[in-house]
Amino acid sequence: MTHSPRTIMRIHFHPAEPTDELYEQVLAVLEGITPRVEPHPADWSADIDLTGALRYWK
Repeated sequence: MTHSPRTIMRIHFHPAEPTDELYEQVLAVLEGITPRVEPHPADWSADIDLTGALRYWK
């Protein structure tokens, strides 16, 4: 069995009207894709680990 290298993606969001509630909603959507989400609220970004999801695109 071969293992895929870790695949991390940083996503930056640029909402017209940023609010804490909106940021929490965005994080909830990301957690629907992968449970490995590292939020960075200072710049409205998040790192997500896509390693496990890569099998769907192979």
